[in-house]
Amino acid sequence: MTLVTPSVATESDGVRLADGAIVAGAGDLSLYQSMVLSLSSPTPGSLCAKGTFSALGDVPTDVDTCPAGLSGTWEQRTYLSGATTHTTEESSVIGLGLLVWNADHTALYRLRVIGDSYDGQGVSTATFDVEPVP
Repeated sequence: MTLVTPSVATESDGVRLADGAIVAGAGDLSLYQSMVLSLSSPTPGSLCAKGTFSALGDVPTDVDTCPAGLSGTWEQRTYLSGATTHTTEESSVIGLGLLVWNADHTALYRLRVIGDSYDGQGVSTATFDVEPVP
């Protein structure tokens, strides 16, 4: 999945994690761009950063700890790379693994960041793999 912001200081349309559909003005997760790129949820306590992993299946699914998060606990936003010109391959967050609740906190997913990018015109992207946690 790839989320795209059209310009500086904007939020992307959201993605519905259950089926990967892009939903204008809604969804479980969106990309926001300011001084840094970030993934955010409309619901507090929805994102748990787990660390860096080589495969999606390696992201742990225990919900008790968020060792790579700024607060060490569930958050509403997770920061990605800085908003400086870079390609997906140059991303500083390749492999970042997260647990993500959908907006209603009824389904849990594991997510692995493939990369993010920011171009000279202010367009940013975040690309990731996601799967439901059984």
